[in-house]
Amino acid sequence: MLTKRSPAKAPLEQMNVSNYRYTDRPYPMVECTVPGLSQEAFDRDWNPKPASLMWVDAITRVYALNRPLPTQDDCTNITNQGGGAPAHAVETASDVDRKVDSERGLEREKVLDSTPHNVENPADTVVGDSASSKMFWTQSQREQAFINWPRITKEFYVFGACAEFTMSRALYDPDVPKWLLDFRFTQGFVGTCSVTNITEFYARVGENEKRLLWKNTYQLVIVDKKTRKPTRTPKWFIDKYQGWGSLQKGLAFRPFKRPRLTYCHPIQVQWSDTDEYRHANWSSYMKWATDALHAALMLDKNVKSSSGDSGRQTATATSTHCNNDKTPLTTSPEQAENPGKMARGAVALCGINEETMRQGLAKFQVSFYRECLEGDQVEAHVWQDGSDGDPGLVYCCLVKDREEICQVKMWYFTE
Repeated sequence: MLTKRSPAKAPLEQMNVSNYRYTDRPYPMVECTVPGLSQEAFDRDWNPKPASLMWVDAITRVYALNRPLPTQDDCTNITNQGGGAPAHAVETASDVDRKVDSERGLEREKVLDSTPHNVENPADTVVGDSASSKMFWTQSQREQAFINWPRITKEFYVFGACAEFTMSRALYDPDVPKWLLDFRFTQGFVGTCSVTNITEFYARVGENEKRLLWKNTYQLVIVDKKTRKPTRTPKWFIDKYQGWGSLQKGLAFRPFKRPRLTYCHPIQVQWSDTDEYRHANWSSYMKWATDALHAALMLDKNVKSSSGDSGRQTATATSTHCNNDKTPLTTSPEQAENPGKMARGAVALCGINEETMRQGLAKFQVSFYRECLEGDQVEAHVWQDGSDGDPGLVYCCLVKDREEICQVKMWYFTE
């Protein structure tokens, strides 16, 4: 007989994480080493998929926010990477007012895993079960985690409001390893209803050299569990952490206006697009945006090859682009006046091509306005604005029930 399973939880204790260290000066920050990207994270051109970067970023961030900070019993002394001198014995997780060693200028760190930073030296590497895999964290232990985040998630939901990813050329360099990455998570800014933080992922390219692969500045909004509406950040969190971060203000992007003519790509939200909150995961929106862009370019290629035209006319819509009443999945005035037509990608796009996309994304910004659920019908509108002079900049709006639920801006490397 099948037994009823309890609600699923991410198996954070089983993650293969090493070199875990924590500091709260000059602001709260944790660092660790994570496995990195898997083969599934790459597209057919062997570029890391932006949606996969978001998944890796999210699960590593969740780990850092839930792993209990070290206590005096399970802390070890580590070697300071800057000068090589040993740090003093660390203080316990309950110590808030940590001090800096005045004589050596070495910041005290909290470390749970003694695996050294240089993993290429087998003699210095701890082999066997990691410390984290031997324990299962209780709620009381989790409440001693980085910035006391489990206490927030116990009382509230936290939904993504916006994010900005910046990628380096090294991310797309096949000679730069992607399978063992150093992670840094920094407290950014605490607002009235939101919290902004920064994550960074580094590749190891030499014994003492790192290269930044990508950086994410993201903002979470505090949400009431009953109403699923934004609410105020709890006073205890503001009193403890407001003004104690690396950013002077939160993250916000100016909304952009959708033009009359776009390429419209239909989407139905699948079970695999959703997460534990039962709504579309934040990475799904980025997947839809990039899929819509590829679909626009593919449509142009197919129509050009069959008609031999110049690419400046519209193509007839098929049933996959229609609602049940056979009207196009679009709200743009131009398409509403011509219900049997869809905008050609070549009309909505002016500069981007497959070769540019193979260069990889340099940056993308995502703003989330509304959630969508499994089974929802969504439209992804993509276009370019030739007046901005950037052939690598692409805009995307996600629309549900004639209302914009997400906006995306994507910058591709063009040189």
